[in-house]
Order: sequence, then structure tokens, then C-alpha cells
Amino acid sequence: MHWGWAGGYRFIAFEGLAGNTPGFVNNIFQIHTIADENYRKVSLDINEIVNGDTMLVPIEADYARLLHKIDVSTGVTSHSSVGRSKQVSINMPSVFSPALLSSAHEPIPDTHFLIAPNPASDFFTVTLPWTKEKPMTLVLTDIQGNTVLEETILSKTQTFDLQSDIAPGVYVLTLSDNRQVLATEKIIVMGANL
Repeated sequence: MHWGWAGGYRFIAFEGLAGNTPGFVNNIFQIHTIADENYRKVSLDINEIVNGDTMLVPIEADYARLLHKIDVSTGVTSHSSVGRSKQVSINMPSVFSPALLSSAHEPIPDTHFLIAPNPASDFFTVTLPWTKEKPMTLVLTDIQGNTVLEETILSKTQTFDLQSDIAPGVYVLTLSDNRQVLATEKIIVMGANL
């Protein structure tokens, strides 16, 4: 959240790349929502999980829902309190929902893994910062949550080839064992011609 004399509060800055053709998402969109009248509260009934002095608050967010009733495929710039900017604010409450977790779920450890190169075009290498004791699963999902790659980690450092049908864009790599998510990282996939 940012405040300025002219626009008041800026509540949302939603930016990215879009396009009409799979594999070509090079149209920039920027939607910023300003003005006090666009303030929205989001309330969720959450069953938090407490483990010692750690609390896990399970919330899911589907940011693609911000674009409900908004076409950004040709590129859009809207820094306003009306129109597309207002619609993004109206869409905000539908973005968040309680995550369904069992009470036996353990808190997500504060761990990360290394991805290189990032951005990647043909391949990427995952390096784990800890000794791998059991099989782990690596899942690559797009920003809408669709799985585009799923592999098993076989060693502490492992290289994965990017399939030619994976479109350029921003993806999330999730590392998990059979019980829980261990870590997530963002990766940018670039087209071979970029």
C-alpha cells in the first residue's frame, strides 16, 4: 500500500505480461487501483495451526481472479480509481480462500532451494541446501495453478529440461515430500528466441 497527495491510497499494483497467442506473452499490462473508495476488506474463516511458538495460517490465493471481466491480452495501462482499476478492487475478495489442511499438518520449514539459470530457456538446475534423505517431488505450475512439469528429485543437484510446449512466463516451483510442501521458488521461463 502506498499513499500520495494526488491519488490517496494505492491499494493494488498488478502488473505482468499477456497475449492472445500461446508462447507469446509480450504485451505489458499495468493495473493500479487508487483512491479511498476502492478500499476493500477481505475476511476469511481460518483454522490456524499452532505448533509451539509457530502459527501456520493456511490461505490460498488465485491472483488470476483479479482479472475477472478484464481483458489484458493486448496490453493495458490503468492507474485509476475507475474502470479496470476499480474492477480489480471489486475482484479482490474472490482471490483469497482458506486452504484445506489437516490439524496434523506441520508448519512449512523456512527453507529455500537454488534455481539456476533463472530466467531459464532450455533447462534449469535445482540445488538443495540440505542433505536429501528421501525422495522429493518438484512441481512446476503456471500462475493459474496448472501443473506443467512434475519430476522426482533424485540427487542434491539435479538438472531438468524445459519442454518446448512450456510457454514463456512466470512459474512457481514447489518442492514437497509425501507429507508437506517444503519450499517454493519463482522461476521465469524465457522463450528460445528471446
